[in-house]
Amino acid sequence: MGLSRELEQRGIRIEFMPEAMERRKRNQSNWNPKNKILHLTLEFNVDASLTGDGESHSTLKPRVLIEAPSDKSLEQTLPVSLSALLPPDLAARSDLAFAISVPASYIHEDPDSYHGSKLYFPTLDASVPILEALRGIVFLEYPTITIMSRSSWDAQVQDGRVKVLPLLQVSTRFHDNAYKRKRGDEDTTTTSADGKPDIVTQPSTALAELGGYDSDSNEESEVGDRGAVDDED
Repeated sequence: MGLSRELEQRGIRIEFMPEAMERRKRNQSNWNPKNKILHLTLEFNVDASLTGDGESHSTLKPRVLIEAPSDKSLEQTLPVSLSALLPPDLAARSDLAFAISVPASYIHEDPDSYHGSKLYFPTLDASVPILEALRGIVFLEYPTITIMSRSSWDAQVQDGRVKVLPLLQVSTRFHDNAYKRKRGDEDTTTTSADGKPDIVTQPSTALAELGGYDSDSNEESEVGDRGAVDDED
């Protein structure tokens, strides 16, 4: 199975950009079907309010080991959570908000209705395993996680600078069901015991605006061109 299918089985939606795009080139996420090992590229954007120089800092972690079989020695190197990947001074704080912005191509409502607000998914739980924290999230190529103080997040939500959108309203995976709700038809989306929506398989059309790249038809490139198969023991 390709990377996108493996993530989808874990409740995470990934879409790929055209080959020439810089974000595509930086993405080193891969799935090794032979050894059942999953790596993800992760990017952390630390808000200026949390840095010593008053400027936001961005850190790209190209290959984070996310999942490995229990019989592999690599399992011992798995990060416990998102917070485990942070510098000690940030990892020790309990007042942080972790959030991923909503890709513009997934907004099926009138963008003007948000009045210039920054659109985010609900904040992530940085204390749980990474795959669990990302469940239900949609991202292009790899997750970019913004980190800010909880007080700053709450203030921005309160004054409208940030608007939090439910997963069902932003994922093209759920677009057809959202449309059905508007028409009053039956909603076929299901939820699991923890209340998060299950992934509903629908054809994705969002990236047509980005160059017509079809991630499903290019799934083989995840294994070959993008180095999704590594011979790790």
